[in-house]
Amino acid sequence: MMMTNNVPELRFKGFDGEWELSNLESESVRIGSGGTPSKKEKQYWNGDIPWLTTGDISREINTVHDFITKEGLKNSSAKVIEAGSLVIAMYGQGKTRGKVGLLNIESTSNQAVAFVNLKNSNDKYFFLSQLSGRYQEIRKMSNDGGQKNLSLGIIEKIKVSITHDIKEQQAIGSFFEKLDKLIELQGKKVNKLTELKKGYLQKLFPADGAAVPELRFAGFDGEWETKKLGELFDERTTKSKEGELISVTMSSGVVRANSLDRKDNSSSDKSNYKMVKKNDIAYNSMRMWQGASGVSRYDGILSPAYTVLIPKEDSNSMFFAFMFKKNNMLQTFQKYSQGLTSDTWNLKFPSLKTIKVVVPSASEQHKISNFLVNLDDSIEINLEREKVIKDLKKYYLDQLFI
Repeated sequence: MMMTNNVPELRFKGFDGEWELSNLESESVRIGSGGTPSKKEKQYWNGDIPWLTTGDISREINTVHDFITKEGLKNSSAKVIEAGSLVIAMYGQGKTRGKVGLLNIESTSNQAVAFVNLKNSNDKYFFLSQLSGRYQEIRKMSNDGGQKNLSLGIIEKIKVSITHDIKEQQAIGSFFEKLDKLIELQGKKVNKLTELKKGYLQKLFPADGAAVPELRFAGFDGEWETKKLGELFDERTTKSKEGELISVTMSSGVVRANSLDRKDNSSSDKSNYKMVKKNDIAYNSMRMWQGASGVSRYDGILSPAYTVLIPKEDSNSMFFAFMFKKNNMLQTFQKYSQGLTSDTWNLKFPSLKTIKVVVPSASEQHKISNFLVNLDDSIEINLEREKVIKDLKKYYLDQLFI
């Protein structure tokens, strides 16, 4: 980390003076790592002493998954880490390496976790915010070699920009603590709404073998009718090389191809591309069983690898888009897909149209789809709010630290 200025761009009122460049070793009273009791000795495990692994590391750690006994602690290199310590993942799977957390409980840890006991003159949230904001930079400090790991030596020499005014550290640390709590609360809202949607998808559609859903809107009764998908949809086979290029994803359904953060691999010769119209359902013929389908909000063209469904009268596209994402439908799509292996499974319209489903009246389809669309909109709004707060945090990390 380079210091071109010795004061941050943005500062809380009442603070002045220069910052300086230091390192974790100079700002701590103790830096170390833990150890793992022998897995062969059952008496070392399932005790009442928390044992932290890299998988437990999050912004603030209040619980762990594994526990050891006093015998396990005594007969291993595991060490007791006091509450209030910073912990850093020195190695681990995927994106784990470089993660930084604040340990709110007394715990031990394995050898993949470094712990940092800061001096009393330093604020833990100030250091937590600075180090977690430099996650990618810290990851790149890893040793060269087959396994890119951090080490205690690397951890000790991590550069930190600091003010020695503890009140300024506390002001900055408290500010980011509040921002993180806002992000956490927003994330919980998103998770709650997502789980709510999963629950409604189960209850607003009949269970396998049933003809009536568990939950129903007022004014609707009677059994749903069994129909083949071929009675509900026609296939659009019209070809066109003119129009906006559309794609289908598992996570977002039908999207404009230019909105995807990936290379355009479409053919330069689009004479065989299929036309898609607003309100059509498009799906990836080889990935329908994985949920790669959705309602198109656009007119455009699609690769020949996709299948396009035209809803018949009394078929609500959004209703079926939600139905097609349900686990029991995905299993049915897998069953009807043709091919020797999962890499070659393919669900074309001639097979899809024979699949039987139970459907309500057009008005009930509309009521259900509107409800679920509104729920999706709420999820998107809250996801966007979470992104705004995260972007705000990123901005302030750049401005409040050097």
